[in-house]
Amino acid sequence: MIVVSFFGISMYEMDLVNPSNMLPVNLSHLYGPWSTTNMPVVLGVPITMSIDNYTVRELLTSTTLAEGNRAGVLTLEMLEQTTGYQNAQLAIRIKTNKKYDKYFKSPYFDNFTLSIVLIQEVKHTILYWNKPVWLKDLRDKCLNCEVITDRTKARDASAIVFSGMTDDLGKPPLSPEERKPNQAWIFSSTETPRHMFQEYLSPDWQGIFNWTWTYRPTATIFVPYGIFLTKLIIPQKNYTDIFNRKSKLAMWVVSHCKTDSKREIYVEKMNKYKNGTVDIFGGCGKYKPTWEELVKIITNYKFYIAFENSICIDYFTEKFFLAFAYDIIPVVRGGADYARNVPDGTYVDTQDFESTEELVDYLIQLASDENKYTEILRRKDRYKLYAGSHLFDEGVCRICKKLNDIDRHRANVLNNSEIMGNCRSPTDEQ
Repeated sequence: MIVVSFFGISMYEMDLVNPSNMLPVNLSHLYGPWSTTNMPVVLGVPITMSIDNYTVRELLTSTTLAEGNRAGVLTLEMLEQTTGYQNAQLAIRIKTNKKYDKYFKSPYFDNFTLSIVLIQEVKHTILYWNKPVWLKDLRDKCLNCEVITDRTKARDASAIVFSGMTDDLGKPPLSPEERKPNQAWIFSSTETPRHMFQEYLSPDWQGIFNWTWTYRPTATIFVPYGIFLTKLIIPQKNYTDIFNRKSKLAMWVVSHCKTDSKREIYVEKMNKYKNGTVDIFGGCGKYKPTWEELVKIITNYKFYIAFENSICIDYFTEKFFLAFAYDIIPVVRGGADYARNVPDGTYVDTQDFESTEELVDYLIQLASDENKYTEILRRKDRYKLYAGSHLFDEGVCRICKKLNDIDRHRANVLNNSEIMGNCRSPTDEQ
C-alpha cells in the first residue's frame, strides 16, 4: 500500500499489484483535476492496463509504447476528475514479458535538506587548511561549529579540511601521534582528478583521511552541483507557444576551448556534418553574453549542449543543471551515469548514438516534432532545480552534524585513489 499525500493531506491510497512478471509503477505525481503518471515500460512491448476507482470507470484499457519514444516511458493522462479523494483506491496492473528496475531513485532528487544555520555556543572548529582563493563566500558558521583558516590552531581543531584543488597541500601538518583521537581529516574537491593537483595520492597522505567532501554520491559529505525537488504542483504552460518561439537548433556556452574530453572536436564534427547545428557563445564562440542576455538567448534554441570537460565517473556539473532550469533540452556527454541519476525523457545523451551524424539527425527530427519535443519539456517541469554556492555551504553544516556525533561516524579512507574515481579518454571524437 502506498499513500500519496499533498500538503500533509492523504489524497490517495493505492495498492500496487506487482508480482514478478509485472512492472513497478511510480504514482508519485497524481495531482488535482488531471494527473500525469510516469511508468517505466519495455520499448515495443504491448501493455494491458486497467484503472478502476470507486466510480467504476475504466479510463484506459490497452496501449503499446511507440517506437519513436526513445525514453521508454509511457505517459498516462487521467483527463477526468477523480472523486472521493479520501477513499479512492487505484489498482494498476501492467503485464509484460520483462521485469524492470525498482522505482526511480537518485541521490540527486528529493535528497537534500538545508540545515538550520543559527550559530550556537561554539563547540567545534573546522580548519580549512588550504581553502581555494576562489572560495570566498564559504559559510563560516553553522550550528555549534565555525570555520577557521588559522593553521596554528591545527592541534585543537575538531576537523581539518584539505583541498585537492590547490598546489600547497604539502605534507600532513600533524603526525598520527600528534592528532587528537576525535579529530577528523577531510579531503575536499569539486573538480575531477584531471584538474586537480596529485599531492593527495602521495604515500604521505595514504590512510589518514577520515571523510570525503566531493560531488560524488559515495562521498561522506555529498555536495553535487545541483539537486532536484519533485514539484507538488506541476506548472501550467503554453508549450505550443514555447515551441514556436524557438527558431534555432542548438547552443553552447563555453570558455574552456581545449579539453580532456575533446568536446570541442565533437561539436566541430556536428557542425561539419550540418553547418550551423550548434551556435557557440562564450570565450570560444561568437561573444560572451551577460547572464541577462543568456536567459533571452535560451528562449530561441531547442537544445543546450551540456558537454563536460572531463569524462569522469559521477561528474556532471552546472552545464547540465543550467539547461534543466529553462525551457530547453540538455544534450549531455560525460562520464556520469545519467540513466541512473536523471529521469528518462528529460535529456538527450550522446552515448545513445553511434555517430555525431546520427545525433544531429535525431536532434533535427525531434526539433520538428512539437508533441515529442514538448513532452520532454513537460517531464522536466515536474522537477524544481536547486543549485548554487549554498549547496557547498551546506557541507559545513553536514560536517558539524557528524562532529556532534563523532562515535557514530568514525571512518578511514584506506585508498586515496578511490576518492575521486576514474576518468577515461573519449572514444567518440575520432
